[in-house]
Amino acid sequence: MFSWPLARKMLAGTAQHPTALLARFFANVPGDAIVAIENDRPLSDPKLNALVDLTRQLVSQRGYAPRTTIDAFVAAGYSKDQLLEVPVGVGLKTISNYFDHVSEVEIDSEFLRN
Repeated sequence: MFSWPLARKMLAGTAQHPTALLARFFANVPGDAIVAIENDRPLSDPKLNALVDLTRQLVSQRGYAPRTTIDAFVAAGYSKDQLLEVPVGVGLKTISNYFDHVSEVEIDSEFLRN
């Protein structure tokens, strides 16, 4: 199943990023998956690997992904509807980052606990 928290985590960059903190705080994302994503290692779940690969391609290639990556995503068990959700998640994360950059919102200390 597609996971917005996991998609957000893939885009977060570092363990101290607010999105990573939210993923740890709220999501049912396995800890080993978060560590693997943070350290650019493969996950034990091939389906999640397909999601990670697609998301990273879309981010690094500014919305483009090779057909082989898209085909692997669908072959891993995701639907074509879920394929369309990934760029939506990337876009939402981008907009969220822009708001964070201009708003200077302080992170609640509750989210800073590991």
